[in-house]
Amino acid sequence: MRYDPPMPSLVPAVDVSELAAWPTKRLLALRTRLLRCEESLENSDVQDPTELDPDVIRFKSDPRWTALYQAVLDLLATREHQPSGTERTEARKARASAARTSKERRRG
Repeated sequence: MRYDPPMPSLVPAVDVSELAAWPTKRLLALRTRLLRCEESLENSDVQDPTELDPDVIRFKSDPRWTALYQAVLDLLATREHQPSGTERTEARKARASAARTSKERRRG
């Protein structure tokens, strides 16, 4: 199985004051997109820097990236925990096992 690294992310510049109204899953998605941004223009494969959209954050070296990423982390620190896929699978299996056990006790 071949691993293809994700394409660099283009993140629209979002006003930090709007983030408080966003649901947790959307903030997590924004954090993921921010982490996929390229490190800097010098390390990217951009041919013509003048063609870059100024309304989009593409590089971690952009000061807007740092401010937005820190704001997202600060907000996520105040939010409830969102279980990962593995955690949800384990909880589902535990519930199924408990249901089977209680069903067997009723029969016996």
